[in-house]
Amino acid sequence: MYGGKPLVLDGGLGIQLETLAEKRNFAVKNDPLWSGRALIEAPDLIEDVHKSFLEAGCDIVTTSTYQISRASLKKYTDFTDAQIEELWAKSVDVCWQACKFHESKARVCGAIGPYGGFLANYAEYTGEYGLITNHKLEQYHLPLATFLNNNPKVDILAFETIPNYKELKVIVNLVCKMSATGPLKPFYLSMNFRNSSQMSDGTPIEKIMGYLNGKLNKNRTLRKRLIAIGCNCTELKDATHVLKNIETYNYHNIPTIVYPNVFADHNDTKIDQKWSQSVDEWLKIGASIIGGCCGTGPKQIAQIRFKVDHMIY
Repeated sequence: MYGGKPLVLDGGLGIQLETLAEKRNFAVKNDPLWSGRALIEAPDLIEDVHKSFLEAGCDIVTTSTYQISRASLKKYTDFTDAQIEELWAKSVDVCWQACKFHESKARVCGAIGPYGGFLANYAEYTGEYGLITNHKLEQYHLPLATFLNNNPKVDILAFETIPNYKELKVIVNLVCKMSATGPLKPFYLSMNFRNSSQMSDGTPIEKIMGYLNGKLNKNRTLRKRLIAIGCNCTELKDATHVLKNIETYNYHNIPTIVYPNVFADHNDTKIDQKWSQSVDEWLKIGASIIGGCCGTGPKQIAQIRFKVDHMIY
C-alpha cells in the first residue's frame, strides 16, 4: 500500500516486446533467453516497453532479468561472469532510465524467475523439476538474487512464477541466509497455480501457507522484509479464488499481490469486462500490489490505475 492505496505493478513484457521486435525483424519469441536476447542486442526495445507501462500509470517497473539467470546465460552464451553481471546491471539501468524519462517515482523491481525457466520445457507451468537437490536450486538463484539485492538502483526483489514447493522453500531459506549476512531488500513471493487451490506442482495452498506461517513465526526479519505473497502467470479465472484461499491461512496478514495472465480470446468479447470485474474483486479482497502477467499490456495497467485512483473500498 502507498498512501492507503494499492501499488500498481507493470504488465507482461512479452507481447509488447514481441510486437516491437517484429517491426525490426528481430525475433525474441522462440529464443531461450527471451527478453534477455533483446536486452543483449536491442535494449532500447526493453526501455520502450517500460515506458509504455509507466505511461499507463504503474508504480512498480520490473527488470528484464526473469530469463537471464547465470545458469541460463552460461548455457546459451559464452559470457564470462563479469559480462553476465554487466548485463544484469544493464537491465536495471534500462528500468531506471525509463523512470527518469517519465520523471516517475516508480520503484524498480528486480525479477528473479524460477528454475523452470532455465529448463525451457514449460516446467514453470507444471513444477516438474525431476530429481533436483535443494543445494542446486539454491545455487541457481543465489547469483542473481545477490546481485539485485546489492544493486542500489533496485528497490524490491521479486521471486516470481514459482511453480514448485521445494523451490519455494529453498527461496525462503535463501533470503533468510542473505538477511543474516547483510541488509535484505523488501521482497515478494509470487507463485504459479494450476487452479484456485493448488500450486502448479499440485501442492495445496493450505500446505504452502502452513510452511510460510511457520517460518514467519521464527524469523523477525522475514516478517519485516516479506512485503507480499500471491500469484502470477495464473489464469485470470482462478486468481481471485487463489487470493481468497491465501487469505484464509494468512495468519501474519502479509499483504497480497496478484498479476495473472489475460490472453485475449478472439471468441471472447467480454474479456475486458472480465478483467475489469477481476480488478474490482482484488481491490475488495485487499490486494496491495496489482498488475498483469502474460498477455497483459498498457491497456490493462491503465484500467488498474484508474480503479485504484477512484477506489472507494
